[in-house]
Amino acid sequence: MSQDVFANCTQHYRIEKYFQNCTNTTRQCDLINDLQAITTLLLILDYYVSTILFCLAFAVNVYFLSLCLPIFLQMDNETKKRYVFA
Repeated sequence: MSQDVFANCTQHYRIEKYFQNCTNTTRQCDLINDLQAITTLLLILDYYVSTILFCLAFAVNVYFLSLCLPIFLQMDNETKKRYVFA
């Protein structure tokens, strides 16, 4: 069985098992710590940016629906047919 290259690290991460064969560096603990920080940051940023953009798009859609719906309801039937089937 191979030696654990992350045995002397103060913190351990779940992704260590994928990098056991990467022995071409002397700073394994620093690099795995940086990689975990970047992975966590990207996951958080991806979640929050997606959520904010979704909420913004939803608000814009509701705003334009509130503008268009009263105008559409005030039209007569011929004009409605022209707008719906055009």
